Amino acid sequence: MVEFSADSWQASSPGLQEGLGDWVEALTDLAQGLESLAGSGNISGAGADAMRAYIREVHVPIVQSLLVCLYTFQTAIGVYWSGYGEVDADGNFRLVNDEFDDHVTQLDTGVELLRGFATDLRGIAARASHLVSLGSAGADAVEGTISEFENMQVVAKTQHETWQAYEATDHGFNQVKNLLGELKSILNNV
Repeated sequence: MVEFSADSWQASSPGLQEGLGDWVEALTDLAQGLESLAGSGNISGAGADAMRAYIREVHVPIVQSLLVCLYTFQTAIGVYWSGYGEVDADGNFRLVNDEFDDHVTQLDTGVELLRGFATDLRGIAARASHLVSLGSAGADAVEGTISEFENMQVVAKTQHETWQAYEATDHGFNQVKNLLGELKSILNNV
């Protein structure tokens, strides 16, 4: 089940961006420190050259890959949020898939019940027509309500389909997933 609310996203987004910014800053500092250590002439001894080479060839690329992954994730979040406006044109969109499905089911059930009421009202009016003219005001009112329910169904289904189509597109998260997979592979080989 996908649960999404613009309010909760906006509320957590600054914290997420701030947290990612902290990680980027820490990894940038680490990369600079490793570069400085690998380039330092202050380390000497039999293993110094091998240590510097190892830092340059293993640690620095891993940290740089992590940075690329974080930047890509930040971009993906930005792309995702920017594109959300296409789904939420009026700013009132809330999605919980199960609730959407329940809403459409309830509308379907309501339309069927109302159609039954309209049929019953027309039958009652027809059976009593020799006694009194009841007209079709009650049935017409029910038919109007049915029409409103059907409009609500169209809105709910359209918005749900729009959301699903948006979610089916790649916002860059697959690239992040691939980068993480590559990093895991590198770390397994180190």
